[in-house]
Amino acid sequence: MYVFCGELHPPPSLAVAITNDRPATPKHDEAVPTPGRVSDKAIGKRRAEEIVELTWSWMVPELHFVFRIPSSDLYYKLYLEAIEHLQSTYPPSALTCDVFGTYQAPLSNQHPAFGTLVNRLTDKSTIPEGRRVQFDVELSPDSMLDFIIVGMLHMVGVNRNSAPGSGKYHETCNMRKEQPDYDGERLYQAAFLDLVSSLWEDESRNRTRTTWSPMPWSRGSLQEAFAAQPVDSNSPGQVPTADALDSLSDEDLMIRISRSSYGYPVDIQWLGFPHDGYPFCFNLSTYTKIRRTATASLRDDAALWLSAMTYGLLEAVVSMKIPEELFLIPGVSETGLVLSGARLLRFISNWVPFMQAYRWSSDDDRQERGRQVGLLLKRALGALDEEVRKGLSIFLRAGYEEDEVLDIVGSVAMLVVVLCGHAHSVWPADPIIMEVYEQTRDTHRPLYSATIESFEKRMLHAGWCPNAIQSQFMAIHGHLALISNFVRLPPHIRRSADEHKNCTKESCALYVIDEQTYVPADVDPSCNCEYVVPPLDDISSILEDVDGGSFPVLMFDGTKLQALPAIEGFYVAISHVWADGLGSTSEAGLPACQVARISALATQLLPESGAFWIDALCIPAVKHLRKRAIKLMANTYREAAKVLVVEECIRTECSLSQTWEVNLLRIATSGWVRRIWTLQEGVLAPQLYFEFADGPIDIAEESERLTRELAEKPDAEKMSSGLELLYLEAYRPHVPLLAFRADHKEPGNEYTVSDVSWLLQNRSTSNWEDELVSISSLLSLDLEALLSITGPDAAERRMKAGLLQLQLMPSHIPFLPIPKLSIPGFTWAPRSLTQTYEHRGRDGGASGSMAVCMEDGLVGEYGIASFEAPQSVPPECRDGSRREMDVLISHRASDSTFTVTLQCPIAVSTFDSLIFLGSELPSDRSALCAAVLRNGVGLDNWSEEDGPLLCEYGAPGNIRPLAWRPHELERNKINRPSLLSEVYMMQLQIA
Repeated sequence: MYVFCGELHPPPSLAVAITNDRPATPKHDEAVPTPGRVSDKAIGKRRAEEIVELTWSWMVPELHFVFRIPSSDLYYKLYLEAIEHLQSTYPPSALTCDVFGTYQAPLSNQHPAFGTLVNRLTDKSTIPEGRRVQFDVELSPDSMLDFIIVGMLHMVGVNRNSAPGSGKYHETCNMRKEQPDYDGERLYQAAFLDLVSSLWEDESRNRTRTTWSPMPWSRGSLQEAFAAQPVDSNSPGQVPTADALDSLSDEDLMIRISRSSYGYPVDIQWLGFPHDGYPFCFNLSTYTKIRRTATASLRDDAALWLSAMTYGLLEAVVSMKIPEELFLIPGVSETGLVLSGARLLRFISNWVPFMQAYRWSSDDDRQERGRQVGLLLKRALGALDEEVRKGLSIFLRAGYEEDEVLDIVGSVAMLVVVLCGHAHSVWPADPIIMEVYEQTRDTHRPLYSATIESFEKRMLHAGWCPNAIQSQFMAIHGHLALISNFVRLPPHIRRSADEHKNCTKESCALYVIDEQTYVPADVDPSCNCEYVVPPLDDISSILEDVDGGSFPVLMFDGTKLQALPAIEGFYVAISHVWADGLGSTSEAGLPACQVARISALATQLLPESGAFWIDALCIPAVKHLRKRAIKLMANTYREAAKVLVVEECIRTECSLSQTWEVNLLRIATSGWVRRIWTLQEGVLAPQLYFEFADGPIDIAEESERLTRELAEKPDAEKMSSGLELLYLEAYRPHVPLLAFRADHKEPGNEYTVSDVSWLLQNRSTSNWEDELVSISSLLSLDLEALLSITGPDAAERRMKAGLLQLQLMPSHIPFLPIPKLSIPGFTWAPRSLTQTYEHRGRDGGASGSMAVCMEDGLVGEYGIASFEAPQSVPPECRDGSRREMDVLISHRASDSTFTVTLQCPIAVSTFDSLIFLGSELPSDRSALCAAVLRNGVGLDNWSEEDGPLLCEYGAPGNIRPLAWRPHELERNKINRPSLLSEVYMMQLQIA
């Protein structure tokens, strides 16, 4: 056995040396047989031989070891496969540096032999990072892996000790330079070494940075004790059968509480790594260690990771041996199996009461078991976070597509989230379980973002509109437990299954109305009734009575409409969306069937008059009358006795026979809650009704009814009312308008910008210039002044005028990665208020701080840090042809490094500072920031007496901490980080 010792920065006298200088390539003569030659003829000969002699001395004379490898050796065969792949794929002239660059992609992208070899080479020896590192490798003369390692150590040593800026050394390029016409087999041996050494170095780096993964090389696994017991050991409980799980229903009380409170697991793709036939394991590292074979490929490792994070985690948490067949069912595809989300939920739901009733030998034992479960779940959450990171993802390295990884991580994450919630119900006071339970609700964790993205893809595949489930919609509903129930909800189909094929995240094609071609719809598509038109003279005279300040309401006698001046509290105002076919003008009218239906609903709500107001009949097309009616709309809804929401999705999908969980989810995804114009209608309504399949329903009244029933019913009958009330109260916040109305029993006259921005989430309008007009009553804006702004840029100029009227703005506005105004001095300002609500935590500063909007910019207190040297903005980042610009940052004051991602286009050609909401850089999560140009004004000497520091706005961004220390990045000669100063809090004027 050889012992190979040395450094990657070795002294020249080292006996077994990795030379500092790049070696000259020896002359190669095809006529002289040489060890290690792998031509087709030689390969055929060797297959008949028992031993093959291999050496690298032809490349570097100092590497004089001779390895005697059995021709049947698995890794020798993989080596030959890799060489043959290179020979068949790349002619000698194609073996350039560009070829080697392609291998920085996932290892298995080119040929499985590379992935398996690199996997096993890294198992045997992990190369440390750094220019000067120690290594001690025992080499066996009959090991194919050791033969490759000797060559790789040479290549890594040459590259790490080459002069800065000299580029990466490739033995292949060196050979071609020395002998341009040489095309022998050793050229491909050199190419193999160039490729595999680089891949080995990358795989080593990725593994050494892994902390939480269940795989044997992670820090957690290396520190964790081996813990397994025989397969036939007694479990603390009996595992149910698959038939027993299938006999349960999602509507069973215990399961319904579980899925609503903690979430519903989705089906998990099964990659086929064997789970059965091994001892029970108490932890994840033992689970992978006893199953991982000496011939594991990267794909095998990915499948093992999945098995450990599902069956392994479940077994360790519940302390029961679980057979594969308990959860595996055929998937949607004909060939694949999945772990059934329904069975997983039913299993976990039944585990909780078992554990709550379990007789522990002592309270200490109970607490210790809770601590162990908490540590298991904490590790699982960390492993999911790591799997999202490209450099650490075992699935990406194994060649899986990013969409596949998102699906796997998202589905496993949902299982872990459900486990955390149920564990919290068993051990509610355990500090570790409390911590992991809160972490599952952290919307800034990588696993959360990945799960949300995977859920979006599932819902899009099911036919949901991308505008309905865009990221802002997901942010409103926040917790994965709730969103997992959304995922199982089928979309509402209006006309056809593919009706949303032309929709985008920005807009739903069904709600983009062309008034020139728009035609109102009949109640029944087969109906062809006459249109009913209100008395236009009466409507005009009522609206033109400026002194009276009134507006018309209508009464229908079955044949014709009568128009009367509105009397407060004696009519029903109809709130609807034009996409449902109720749009029109007073002059055009509506189909008689629609008028009759609206009148009947109004009479049901207000039998004494049956009077109603609807924009389609009460707002004329005549410009000055239309303007007058729009100015009176706030009063129209405020003074109504009741406001009725008439919306096709809500009417079709919602009923009192459904659970309130489903009803509120349907309202949350309806078109009515996604339109800006309907916001003031819902906020100002004295009483708000929704048209369900059963008729008009007031959700506030239903809540009061359930509360009364809960108080009046006998204890044995309270469960049903109590559960429905629980769901109604729990799910109402996910319709912001309903939550707002519950907190504000009496409609007010003025609301804060923060209130309105929260209510505007996920809403849009076909005409952006109408945004501030439609909510002017909520913000006490001068509607007349807004309406007077017209022209092609009216939307931007109205927004500027509105912000100046408001003056006070939330301080976080400049940091949001949303479309901004193009008006000079207002490039920090949002194009729309619909995306300006910022959920707590991501801003990195004090919640609720405000800034002042002025003609010459936004003035407020911010943190600012300067770069040592100004940062140039590439042209493609200024014009927006690139989406993002990344900046690597070294912050010596905190001994930390960061990456900043700025949203393009960037409004300045250079920037010299970053601004923040707070005075500290983030330590464990990302935070919002923005790039600005302060034109070299020194921060050290600026004082309050100097007034606000003027900063030219560049772009919003996100700053994320990295794992490296400053000295590790600053020695990088190719991509050196930019040095950032400490953060100063001061008054800034952002323009």
